[in-house]
Amino acid sequence: MSRTNGRKRRLRTTKEPGRASARTSAPRAKRGRPPTKTRKAFPRRRTDALVQAILDNPLASTYIKDLAGRYIFVNKAFEDRNQVTRAAALGKTAHDLFSREMADEYCEHDRTVVETRQPTQFEEMSRASNDIASISIKFPIFNDDGSVIALGGISTDITDRVRVEEALRKEEATLRTLLEASPAGVVIATHEGEHLFANRRLLEIQGITEKQLFESNAGDWYVDPNLRQRLKDALYATGHTPETEVELRRPDGSAYHVMMSSTLTDFMGRKAHITYLYDVTERKRAESALQESEARFKAFIDYFPNPIWIKDPEGRYVAVNDAFVRRGRHRSDRILGQTAHDIYPEALADAFAEMDRIVAATRKAIEEEETYPLPDGMHTVRTTKFPILDSGGNLVAIGSASLDITERRQTEAALLESEARLEAFVEHSPNTVHIKDASGRYILFSKLSASRLGIDRKDAIGKTPHEIYPKELADQHAADDRIVLEQGVPIERERVFTFDGNRHTHLITKFPIRDRGGAIIAIGSIANDITERKRVEAALQKAKEEAELANRTKTEFLANVSHELRTPLNSIIGFSEMLQASVFGPLGHAKYREYIADIHRSGKHLLDVISDILDVSKIESGTLALSEHAVDVRQLVESCVRMVRGRAEEASLSLTIHVAGDVAALFADETRVKQILLNLLSNAVKFTPRGGAVAVTALTEHDGAIAIAIADTGIGIAAEDIPKVLEPFGQVGDILSRKHEGTGLGLALVKALTELHGATMTMASTIGRGTTVTVRFPPTRSVGDVRAAALPYRS
Repeated sequence: MSRTNGRKRRLRTTKEPGRASARTSAPRAKRGRPPTKTRKAFPRRRTDALVQAILDNPLASTYIKDLAGRYIFVNKAFEDRNQVTRAAALGKTAHDLFSREMADEYCEHDRTVVETRQPTQFEEMSRASNDIASISIKFPIFNDDGSVIALGGISTDITDRVRVEEALRKEEATLRTLLEASPAGVVIATHEGEHLFANRRLLEIQGITEKQLFESNAGDWYVDPNLRQRLKDALYATGHTPETEVELRRPDGSAYHVMMSSTLTDFMGRKAHITYLYDVTERKRAESALQESEARFKAFIDYFPNPIWIKDPEGRYVAVNDAFVRRGRHRSDRILGQTAHDIYPEALADAFAEMDRIVAATRKAIEEEETYPLPDGMHTVRTTKFPILDSGGNLVAIGSASLDITERRQTEAALLESEARLEAFVEHSPNTVHIKDASGRYILFSKLSASRLGIDRKDAIGKTPHEIYPKELADQHAADDRIVLEQGVPIERERVFTFDGNRHTHLITKFPIRDRGGAIIAIGSIANDITERKRVEAALQKAKEEAELANRTKTEFLANVSHELRTPLNSIIGFSEMLQASVFGPLGHAKYREYIADIHRSGKHLLDVISDILDVSKIESGTLALSEHAVDVRQLVESCVRMVRGRAEEASLSLTIHVAGDVAALFADETRVKQILLNLLSNAVKFTPRGGAVAVTALTEHDGAIAIAIADTGIGIAAEDIPKVLEPFGQVGDILSRKHEGTGLGLALVKALTELHGATMTMASTIGRGTTVTVRFPPTRSVGDVRAAALPYRS
């Protein structure tokens, strides 16, 4: 039954037992009349006795009121309950006997019963208290004609029950308050996993609403369902489970850890168990963080390159790292628990103990440099000792770390030696040497500079160029220093100084000086007097200009001569061809035809020589331009071979071609590449004895370069003569005893045209066995996937 205070009442209509109301009587009964009797009535005497027994019931307060609300009957229980005598109550109304509030409530209930003509149950206040103290059943009393003539009431005292219920409500509220205030999450669930109750803390821990709680099953919370089953089995076996760490999962999938314990209980008449959960996720994180921290600390200690050790307040070693063990060559299991006196000589151990005593007494770190013997010799060590205190400031240990500075001391000594050597170098250097700090002040000034300026070198230290040199020269120095500082790169400058009555040109190199971290900390400067070198350079420049002028004159002369020679040569060649063809009739004597053939051949040879000379001149002067496009390597090789095949057959030479199928097109000047190949082929045919062989090979190398090689079985060239034949007009042997005609321009022209394409030419030769010349065009000149078959033939 639910109620919030004494004012609110719950009404309930109850039909009088054994009697139907006028509204529910048989259909044929006329309204307002009593129902027709269908059975034999109790004997009057027995009925009166029964009524009297009900009225005299000491546990129920019984009363009858007329329609005016006056009491016309009350029993003994009514007198006792309301503390009024029967004589004082009869003929009175509720307003005469009770407080206005109670009387109004009683009268309202009376009207309800009279109007509805139905028995009705009410909860009513008693005279002694405003609390609900009784349950009253009020019922109408009908006349024989069915009209209401009076109202009866029977009230049962429920004061004790109300008090018990109120105590239970308070106890329940107290229990709920305690559960809600509990730092633990509390949940009550059935054995099947149905949730019956949970406090707010449980909802917070699980991250759900109360609605979600009652829709979920406890078994879904466990990350490890097997653990839940084991806990459940233990709970049913013993009635409770000890506190156990369990990993649970929230609806969003996140996991967390709790300490959990459960106890069997009855809840609302159902077998259940109550479970307490303490969220230990943060503790687990803290423990994990502590473990990680300890692991990091241990790793730091173990792998720290310098010795570290910790002693307890009694001086016993409680922790040492590997570096400490390695330095003393002791086993760690023989160090821990020992004191310094157990390990080191007495004097050294006393010194260590004194440092420990000072740290313990002052609670401050101290540092000391010590030199003592170790297994590999004397070492200088800087040791720092520091107190390790607990949260209360109590000394719990003494930590120590040492740094072996033996090498540093050796380095410092070496640095002093190096500085002495530098000083000697600067002192006796024929060049002036300066060093400035980042602010532009001299920290090193050479003796030579000081003597030229007529100052003491010590007076220059700490000064800037503006305090030593004229303003214009000082400004130049300062500007150069800024470039070195800002860009961090060396620079060279030529500066002109006047001393000993003469002008001197110095080449000054300024460079940054950096620390180990790469930061610029100073500017170095070395000045070399290049006056004499400048004079020589001027003379060489003049000679070079004169040579270039002569070369240009030579080139212009060759061009003019070539032009002047080509005109008559073309006429000679043309007319000789006409004579050979007998354009205007027969020549007569057979010797004329032989002489004309010699004239034609000589003219062609002379024209080729002039063309080669002109090409060499153009290449030297840089005026020869390339007309480049994609060239089919196979067609190019075959075209060149066809042009020399006649001469090869006349000399009974074998002439073969091998062009690899994967050779790409070549991006080059086709005319000039043909000129290269024809020169090489002509040389191969010319210098190969009868019955020999000439082979042309073209292939793509592994890096994508295109290589074309011409190999012969000719007379060959000595290795030391190869550089000579590659020079213009370079030939091997006495010019008077040479068996083969030529100007010596062919290979030089091939080399020049090859290099003009960015290619290389190599020559391998053996006397009497032959020569191989290979021209390699770089990968950048390969057209790629364009194959020879896809290119048009170019003649």
